[in-house]
Amino acid sequence: MMLLHEAQKVVSWVPDSLADRCYHCQALFSLVLRRHHCRRCGNVFCDTCSSSRMPLVSAGFFTPVRVCDKCCEAAKKTHRRMYNERRRLSQSVTSAAISHGVVETMASSSHHDLHSLLPLSPMDESESSYAASPAAALALTTMIDVIPGEVVMYRGPNVHLRIPNGCEYAGTVYISNYRLVFSQTTAPCLSTSEACARTHSRHATVTLQADHVTAAPRYHAIPLRTIERVKRQELADSDTGVLTVFCKDLRRIQLVFLGLVQQQSFSHFDRCDRELKGRGGPVHFAKVHQETFPHALWDGWAVYDPVAEFNRLGVGATTKWRITDINQSYLFCPTYSASIAVPAAVSDQVLATAGAFRSKARIPALTWRDKKTGATICRSSQPLVGLGQKQCAEDILLIQAIAATNPSSSTMVIVDARPWRNAMAQKTVGMAGYELTSHYEVKSTPTPDNTEASSTSFDLPLHGSHAVDPPTLHDKTVMIGPTTCRLVFMGIENIHVMRKSFQKLTELSLSPDPLHDPPEFGLAKSIDRCFGRNVLAQTKWMDHLSRILHASVEIVRLVKTDTASVLVHCSDGWDRTSQLTGLAELMLDPYYRTLRGFALLVEKYYHIPGFTMDIGTFLYDSEQRRVVEESRAPTTSLWTYLSSLERSFVSNPYFEPRKYSRQNWHARVVERRQANEFPMSQWQQPVDDHRRHHHVSVDGYVWGFFHDY
Repeated sequence: MMLLHEAQKVVSWVPDSLADRCYHCQALFSLVLRRHHCRRCGNVFCDTCSSSRMPLVSAGFFTPVRVCDKCCEAAKKTHRRMYNERRRLSQSVTSAAISHGVVETMASSSHHDLHSLLPLSPMDESESSYAASPAAALALTTMIDVIPGEVVMYRGPNVHLRIPNGCEYAGTVYISNYRLVFSQTTAPCLSTSEACARTHSRHATVTLQADHVTAAPRYHAIPLRTIERVKRQELADSDTGVLTVFCKDLRRIQLVFLGLVQQQSFSHFDRCDRELKGRGGPVHFAKVHQETFPHALWDGWAVYDPVAEFNRLGVGATTKWRITDINQSYLFCPTYSASIAVPAAVSDQVLATAGAFRSKARIPALTWRDKKTGATICRSSQPLVGLGQKQCAEDILLIQAIAATNPSSSTMVIVDARPWRNAMAQKTVGMAGYELTSHYEVKSTPTPDNTEASSTSFDLPLHGSHAVDPPTLHDKTVMIGPTTCRLVFMGIENIHVMRKSFQKLTELSLSPDPLHDPPEFGLAKSIDRCFGRNVLAQTKWMDHLSRILHASVEIVRLVKTDTASVLVHCSDGWDRTSQLTGLAELMLDPYYRTLRGFALLVEKYYHIPGFTMDIGTFLYDSEQRRVVEESRAPTTSLWTYLSSLERSFVSNPYFEPRKYSRQNWHARVVERRQANEFPMSQWQQPVDDHRRHHHVSVDGYVWGFFHDY
């Protein structure tokens, strides 16, 4: 205690009356620019030059206090020098242990403490991880079961894990190049015993052998790429550091580090924060994953062959479609496949001009075709119409040629996934917009006397500055008959609205149970949450899903019942377009409901980032990137792994052959659809009124279409 008082007396404080300028930047103090003393050197600084905070244990300050930036940098250098000395010492001890076989003994004997051999993490951002030391990496790896290619980079002892239901565990944190693992060492500390019972009944177990630990919940093993963001909090009052981990799959956990100063756990807290925000290093784990699947039935990378898929849909057996190589080098449209199916009547020159009229050159291209009726589903991006109502004769010809390939109907339906107001806004602001259906219709049937002239003529009110000469058709003149074009808006919101809705759903799912709210929430608030209104409806998440399902079923009805050709797009033809066309094809084509067919459908539409696993199927957002990256560092496909599993593991236990006639399924679909179409306001009525509709479900409605076709 005497040493602390003596250390405090060493710092000579500069009186405020003698300091009229900042000691570092010489800025003149005023009522706005306040004075602040550095607790380490005693000089007076301004806000800018004294923004750092750190604990000064030798001076009696166990919680972080204000210091000048110069003193903070000096303290960091001292800490770095001490760390390097301790690291050299630990490496020499570890090398001696390995030479005498101590590490192997530790791997088999769990009572040894490896933490004494491992150094504390540095404060320097450029410091390498534990994996830089092979001995340290080996010692860490023996503490948990790893998969081939996984390397443990960090081990943090004496960490508390807190989850939303009130459970709190004490244990050890491991961070590898693939995942975050919390190894429980003590029984959970709960606010109520019921919360613990709910936790253990809800989560499966995963084998982790560390520090005499029994099976820990799978909830505590999180792939790093599943983490959306990490929030860091330093609580000076309680000398505690908290890392809140938000995951993309609705999980949220808190890693609590007690005694940042008193127990000197700040270095572990800072190191864990940096490792989590670094997400396992610059190299994705899929690139170093070394697991093989010798019993796989097929190569996952060969599941989707665009040419073979188009031939399965009858493109090769008809003269109305062809596969163009205009995008063979991905220069025409980097986000499209190298093989694009287009009407045979349209030349590549027409496609090149039409691509300039569509956002990101995503022209109308074939995705699915009914071999019996000839009805098609095509996808594209929005047209670049703008306020001037600009039109493109090549784009018009392309869509009319698509409609002409359907011998069963002359109707072309353009399904715009956006709300009408969004399309109007992009037309006003973004020089984009939507199609004017009158421009895409052919009103009169050409006469035999003037076949060639009528086949290339357009009854289009093009504006003078944007008028173009009618393009010539490919190879020979093809008759384009009467075409009826309709435009339908599906009202599906953009990704930003979806994200906000999902965040609300996340908050709702992680909020305390209203039936078990602590007393401080108040009885009135709990009753209001339980019975006053439907909180789920306020997130609008179910409304968004309902609109997507409704639009998908409408596409199925147009193609299967009306035998019309459909063109689907949103803004850029990505998220909403893939969802609608993918779901519609899943309901239309039984092949996509098989294991290999489903893999083909996913490969066809969902090369999108955000999906996280230890293999490379979902690493890239386009075929072009996949081709380039896989040629440099090959990865394993998800479908290779799934094909190596036993058939019982991937089969559908609820599948039953069709037991009813086609007419009965149609009647059931119509009945369930009418039952589901009631106003959204009814979801916001009190619970007693809402319970009258609890038997209504959209599952049967969609399931009917699954069995129908």
